[in-house]
Amino acid sequence: MQELFLDNERKKIIFDEVMANLIEHGNDSDINEKRMDVSFLKNQHALFYQKHEFKINDLVQIKKGLKTSYNFIENQPIIVTEILISPIQHTEEDISNADYSIIMDIKIGVITRMGIYKEFYFNSQFFEPYQAQQ
Repeated sequence: MQELFLDNERKKIIFDEVMANLIEHGNDSDINEKRMDVSFLKNQHALFYQKHEFKINDLVQIKKGLKTSYNFIENQPIIVTEILISPIQHTEEDISNADYSIIMDIKIGVITRMGIYKEFYFNSQFFEPYQAQQ
């Protein structure tokens, strides 16, 4: 088996990412409690289907309370870089994947937790207009 070498800087980046993930997701008992809460489910459903119309260069953020497999930070500014005329359906073959059959209708740009600019195709229903925190 080949050993993977990580320098101290890379180890710190990975550690910081793991810690941020733990802090963001909180206690598992809180998550399990939310899974069984019918009103929480209905509120999340209504929030997801609340539609906003975006334009290129609009600043958006993940809707408060919604989580995605991309793990965006709440209140993080995200820029719309493209509006797709013909939406794309995610073609992941594994139906257990959280992104299975998601309809992607916008392309967004974001700074990752590691400080890298990346662009993704995404479903616009996960986003709302950006509101800077006071």
